[in-house]
Amino acid sequence: MTGTVSLEDRYKAAMTEVRLNSDVQVFDNYPTCCGSCASYELEQEHPDADYVYFINEQGNGLMFKEGKPYHFEDPDYQRPDRYAERVWFNHSTLHAATILRDALVKFGIEVDWNGTEGMSVGVKFS
Repeated sequence: MTGTVSLEDRYKAAMTEVRLNSDVQVFDNYPTCCGSCASYELEQEHPDADYVYFINEQGNGLMFKEGKPYHFEDPDYQRPDRYAERVWFNHSTLHAATILRDALVKFGIEVDWNGTEGMSVGVKFS
C-alpha cells in the first residue's frame, strides 16, 4: 500500500489499524503542554490501558496538507516551512510500542525505534 497512496492515507491507515485491531489506545496530537503532563494525565485517566501518544504543543502537532505532513502549534496556523520529518510516539508499554511499530511498517512508513522501554517510537516522514 505505498505506490500512489499518499503518506497521509498510509499514516491514517496505520492509526486505524492500531485503534481497531488491537487493545492499544492511540492519542496523536494529545492536547497538553508537554510530555510530562501528557504521561501523567494519561496514566491517571487510563491507568490500566496500553497506549501510545505524542503531544500537539511546543510546535510538535501533526497535520497533513495535500498529503504532506507539517508541524503546527495551533491547527489554524500552519506554516508550509515546518515540514514534519518525524514525530515521536511515547508509549506506556513495550506491547503498545510494538503494536504501533508493526502497523506503521505494514503501511510502508519508516520507523526509528530500538525496541526498548526508554526510547520513543520515531515515525519518519522524510
